[in-house]
Amino acid sequence: MLDERDEDIVALMRDADVLFRALVSRREAIHNLLTSTSTLSRELTLLVKQSRADLKPALTHPENVVNVLNKNEDNLDNSLRLMAPFYTVFANTPGTGPRFDTYIQNMPPAPQVG
Repeated sequence: MLDERDEDIVALMRDADVLFRALVSRREAIHNLLTSTSTLSRELTLLVKQSRADLKPALTHPENVVNVLNKNEDNLDNSLRLMAPFYTVFANTPGTGPRFDTYIQNMPPAPQVG
């Protein structure tokens, strides 16, 4: 009886091998996901602990933060629009050679230290 089904058994074993390889691959992917999630969780916890005092007003009264942002939306948009040319030039600064060469208009002179 087994002799008649030996091809079926071999095919079943091949399919099982494919299935087990896929399971091992998925297990490794899940393990990596869990490890990365644990690392992210630790980093976020540390970030919150380190910046809790700075973030407390924003977290305590988020509606105030949203109100300030909404109130200043035009100013924020205008600032971003006006900074775009500067960022374009500034981003190209390292492309001028081995030195850092840029010009910032209306920048007050550096104080004399001496």
